[in-house]
Amino acid sequence: MNDEWMTTSNIEYRMSTVRPRCFVCQLRHAVFHRRRNHGSQSGTIRWQVAVNFGSFVLWCLDRFSIPSSKSISQLSRPIRQPHFSFETLLSDVRPNSGESSRQAQHRWYVSIMKVDESINHSTFHLIILEWTLVSLANDYSSLPLHISTSLPLPVRVNTRVIEINTAAKTVTAVDETDPSSSQTLTASYDHLVIAVGAEPMKPPIPGIDRPGLFALRNLQDMDAIVEWIQRIPDECAACHGNGVRGEDEAATTKHAVIAGAGFVGLEMMEQLMRRGFEVTVVEMLPQILGPVDVEMAAIVEKDIVRKGVNLVTGDGINAFLPHDGDEDGNANGVASTVVELKSGKKLAPAQLTILGMGVKPDTKIARDAGIECTPRGHIIVDDFMRTNVENVWAAGDAVEIGNPIAGKDEKWVVPLAGPANRQGRMIADNIYGMNRKYKGTYAASVVRIFEYMLAAKNLPFACVHVHPGNHAGYYPGAKSINFKLIFHPETGKIWGAQAVGEDGVEKRIDVISTAIQGNLTVHDLAELELCYAPPVGSAKDPVNIAGMAAQNVVEGIVEQLDWKDLKKVAAEPDVVVLDVRNTGEVAKTGELIPGALNIPLDELRSKMDDIPAGASRVVVSCMSGQRAYYACRILKQSGKFDKVLNLSGAYKTFCEVGHRV
Repeated sequence: MNDEWMTTSNIEYRMSTVRPRCFVCQLRHAVFHRRRNHGSQSGTIRWQVAVNFGSFVLWCLDRFSIPSSKSISQLSRPIRQPHFSFETLLSDVRPNSGESSRQAQHRWYVSIMKVDESINHSTFHLIILEWTLVSLANDYSSLPLHISTSLPLPVRVNTRVIEINTAAKTVTAVDETDPSSSQTLTASYDHLVIAVGAEPMKPPIPGIDRPGLFALRNLQDMDAIVEWIQRIPDECAACHGNGVRGEDEAATTKHAVIAGAGFVGLEMMEQLMRRGFEVTVVEMLPQILGPVDVEMAAIVEKDIVRKGVNLVTGDGINAFLPHDGDEDGNANGVASTVVELKSGKKLAPAQLTILGMGVKPDTKIARDAGIECTPRGHIIVDDFMRTNVENVWAAGDAVEIGNPIAGKDEKWVVPLAGPANRQGRMIADNIYGMNRKYKGTYAASVVRIFEYMLAAKNLPFACVHVHPGNHAGYYPGAKSINFKLIFHPETGKIWGAQAVGEDGVEKRIDVISTAIQGNLTVHDLAELELCYAPPVGSAKDPVNIAGMAAQNVVEGIVEQLDWKDLKKVAAEPDVVVLDVRNTGEVAKTGELIPGALNIPLDELRSKMDDIPAGASRVVVSCMSGQRAYYACRILKQSGKFDKVLNLSGAYKTFCEVGHRV
């Protein structure tokens, strides 16, 4: 592996690959800082149980009425676990400073269990798992259990929830540290909060259960992948790389196949390349990053192909086959898999295959309990995050929530960490009677408000593409940001934005997210005052520039032609495509389209007569859009041309994806 991959700045997508964190930190706000006396009788202990679903959480608020003289540690049997004693944490019900014994008994408490065969630690970001694949020196064991010591909360690991009985208000769990034991633990609750999260999809593809095929959801998955990688020798008879460099040059290179080009798949792609694998990414859709508009995804596609990835799009997987007909696919002791595509093509043998084919809500236990779900399995909640069952709440990846952009009654699923955390805090507040409404999710960390969705909802929209630098161009190291702003063509209401770049992307999208939630328009974006210093920004920030470009469209100062329509419009009679880049730029990068007229902007006034006077439309383009805007104003003010259109995104956008239309 050369050093280029290790040192090249990674393109920063405007989307998140992390999974929702558990809600302990949010419930702490209500449980430990907003505890109130809810009329509990003297001698009554309020006991709150949380059930951990791997990196997600189910909360049970459990009330036990016991004599004050009885030890609280007798409320439950001990749970055998490697890190701490369940009784020790429970028995630590001592008055805090300035608190009486009776007040201590009225406190609420939280413990954590789990509901699947997931991790023995409480919560992880998926990105941590992916980076652990790079360096085996990473010590992740100390990361999650801070919850048990800092709050403190009993984390009931190795304890799996098997049933929710909403009629009896109980949760039944089993201790998995002793597989031979059939003993169960049943706890009652006052309020139940379900955050079961999502699980990887495994379509019924022949061979999908072969050795060497892995999904990545939790620490056990990550450990299994690392262990498998360590078993692969540096050279093996089945290692042929990904075929990009040819078999002779990469005859002994380990090969990994990523099935699915979503967020997790692309993160895994990078980390496996850092581990010395050649990688093939297979995506059934015509582009990677399905939710992203094609012109934005194309930028990322070009970058990863340049780095040596064998990218296959528009072709699904038909089967996972053993190498050389050996059912175990063994070569040099390594099980290798041949991926057969639906087109009939077979990929080079892969020593590792990562399944990133999407996720589905892990809600079977909720459905079995009579909690209402959508046909796709997501839990239905109201504005307060309540389910159809009294005193049962739900949050996180498993719920369907409101879409405030498309309309109050529109619903969608946004599996992101930020909304999950806020939902957890809101549920804790609402359990305490604060009646907070969830306003819906704007998908601030994921590009979901795209023109495809807007078109499907019959919402009017327009788009501008701009390509400003992440900071002042005269300061060394400026990087281009490819920025797309989507808005209402008449009112300027902001529908959403997409951005791809090497640096400074997230701060601009944060601004757009805030603007949407504050009901700002593109006119407001043009006037926003944002921090500026040459190393970190520009006098006109990319957000300002996008707002100004959109403002020009809304006010009719300039008309646009979308990049997708250029070839179609150029083929019509009496249409002139004018490229105002310098002659040297055109010679270096190539013409915009065949037959385009090149007149540099500096020469436009003197050579305006070179443009056919009878042109019905003049479509103007430059490299990134700014000079084309100036040219449009010059031509329009000349009075010689009735219809002058600015090509949205200009050459930079069209050259990436023009071949697709």
